[in-house]
Amino acid sequence: MEVENDEVIIVRHIPARPTCFICGHNDDNGDIIQEGPQCPHQCGIQCLRVFNMVNLSENRAAHFKCPACMQPFPVDSIYFGDDYLSDNSNDSADEEYQPSASVSAESSE
Repeated sequence: MEVENDEVIIVRHIPARPTCFICGHNDDNGDIIQEGPQCPHQCGIQCLRVFNMVNLSENRAAHFKCPACMQPFPVDSIYFGDDYLSDNSNDSADEEYQPSASVSAESSE
């Protein structure tokens, strides 16, 4: 590239798009890629969810761990809340149903 004395070249660094280290995809497939708060690893939220549920039996987003270094990798409930995760895991099926006190009082009248 030739530059004349009176020309100015502006160079701007454009960072690469984040890529999930688990599946290798970037956010083109609709997944949101996050970086761990205590580690440099970048991971898609869905990959992180699946890893933690399958390998660590953890379904609470606030307690997720990084698959690479096992550092805490919490996911904000704005993406999916703990209620969503609990409703879609098999752990909730093992819990015994306990009716609330107000339901028990109404049924005894």
